Amino acid sequence: MNVLSGIVCIVCVVALEIPKPYRLSTTSRGLTWLGLQWGILGDDVADGYVVCYRLAPSNAEETLPHCLSVSNNAHSANITGLNPCTVYLINVTCTSKQFKDVFQPSQILSFQTLQTAPTILVQLNCSAAGPTSLHLRWTERDPASCPAERYRIRYKSDDNTKPLWAQNTTGTKGYLMTDLRPWTTYDVSVTPWNQGGRGFKSNVVDCKTEQGVPSVAPVIIKIMPSSVNITVVWNAIEESKTNGIIEGYRLMAVSYALLQSVSKSVTTNNTSPFTFTFTFTQLHPFTEFNISVAAYTEKGDGPASYTIVTTQQAAPREPRDVFVSGILARSVYVHWKPPLLEDQNGIITAYIITTVSVGEQAIEHPDIRKTITPAFIRTILLAGLTPYTHYYIYVRASTMAGIGRPCQEITCTTKQDSPSCPESVEATVISSTAVLLEWHEPLEPNGLLTGYNATLTSASGKIQTLKYTSTTTRETIYGLLPNMNYTVRVNAENVAGRSTKCSDTNFHTFPIRSEPPGNFSATALGQSTIVVNWTKPRSLYGQLAGYRVVYRVDGYNDSNSFVGVAAESTSVTIRGLSPRTTFNITVFVIAEDSTSGHVTEGLPAPYQLVTTAGM
Repeated sequence: MNVLSGIVCIVCVVALEIPKPYRLSTTSRGLTWLGLQWGILGDDVADGYVVCYRLAPSNAEETLPHCLSVSNNAHSANITGLNPCTVYLINVTCTSKQFKDVFQPSQILSFQTLQTAPTILVQLNCSAAGPTSLHLRWTERDPASCPAERYRIRYKSDDNTKPLWAQNTTGTKGYLMTDLRPWTTYDVSVTPWNQGGRGFKSNVVDCKTEQGVPSVAPVIIKIMPSSVNITVVWNAIEESKTNGIIEGYRLMAVSYALLQSVSKSVTTNNTSPFTFTFTFTQLHPFTEFNISVAAYTEKGDGPASYTIVTTQQAAPREPRDVFVSGILARSVYVHWKPPLLEDQNGIITAYIITTVSVGEQAIEHPDIRKTITPAFIRTILLAGLTPYTHYYIYVRASTMAGIGRPCQEITCTTKQDSPSCPESVEATVISSTAVLLEWHEPLEPNGLLTGYNATLTSASGKIQTLKYTSTTTRETIYGLLPNMNYTVRVNAENVAGRSTKCSDTNFHTFPIRSEPPGNFSATALGQSTIVVNWTKPRSLYGQLAGYRVVYRVDGYNDSNSFVGVAAESTSVTIRGLSPRTTFNITVFVIAEDSTSGHVTEGLPAPYQLVTTAGM
């Protein structure tokens, strides 16, 4: 048997896969053309390729495709006559006679031709959007141009020679410029850009930001405090830091201790002085104030300058709770509390206690005394006062700035004390048994006088006390012994006691006087002689020591003349008288006390008138 006869022939028919382009991409691009290439997925039995393209719906309303045929031995194609910067939708389809109308298109992909630089004209508008921002808007006048993908913004302030740049990468026709300087004019322009390059620059606009608050604080150059005022001097803000029109300056004086705040505004009145001055008034003395100065525009206040200053001391207010205690005749205690802390107006250095006495001469001659004590004293003993005197007492505090006003007056009356001695005590002997006692009131009665005591002491040691009323200053004492030495002492009394250590006044009573001589006669002899005769008296007080004849021209009582006569004689002749002159003549007995030796005149004989003969 033939071996081949046993071989069975098997015919295998393999199914061909329909080709399909894939990995469609561009090899190159131009303004009006695109270079494409692709691969084949499946058996490469295509007779050729058809490349179809059309505008993307976003570019135009045209949706009908354009197609071109490509030979089967090429996997690439160039599409020409396209529009620049235009997006096209492209796909590739295989053609084959074997599969007739059965074909597989590639994936539809979009490709864009190269761009030209924008030829659009940009119209720029600008408006302020705040103190540090500007709002830009622009319009395009040539929509047929390649669109701009971004915009470059150039801006420069008036005082800056180097321009600044910003970019709008969103492609929108507006931009918010930020981080600018307030109240500053900027030159702004916009230039469009795309992949094709830079377009035409827009018009240049001047745009100014809104006012802002000042960026720096004023500089305080001088602070001048007084007790109730603080004067502040400061420099104006540098113009480049004002950030607007300075409408004024706001000042504050704050005391945290007193919870006091004073706010004032100083307007500039459209002027621009280099320095400004303002004075806070009616402040509290000796108080720390925090002073601030800030400039402001229509947008508000800028930062403030601060300084701390203390007002000067002033005279304090009156002490509190003043009262007296322990009132005696010559002293009184005065107590007080210092003024409240907010009323001290400084550091208390001392207290002044003033006493004003009210007496009979208080209005014309008030007794004013001042006592100064250290600041830590709150109680003082006022000594050396006058007894039984009404006093007004004032307490005042003082600081280095001066003495404050007094407290409300405190009144008190000192107690009575024993009076001083009566003044000008005189004892006038008026007879052998009586004396006239006179005195004046004490200079210091020290109260209400209740009376006087006169203590009479004789040389023999007998003591007698006589009492008189407070209104008595003249009294006659009777019943004394004749020819006796006496001592009298007058004391004043009130309810507090009797005056002490008063001086004594001495006097001597007259002795008992002898009777006048008897049978007294006077006879003129001629023109210049008078003969006087008498007899011894009937009784004498003591021993007869002689006589005394006294004569004077009648009518001239102050021109007495006398002649002494011995005890054993009873007549005398007076010679050398003037003729035709009347004389008044008498005679006294001179007697001597045998015990004391005291010599006294007796009673006079009756006066007689005798006229000498004429020539």
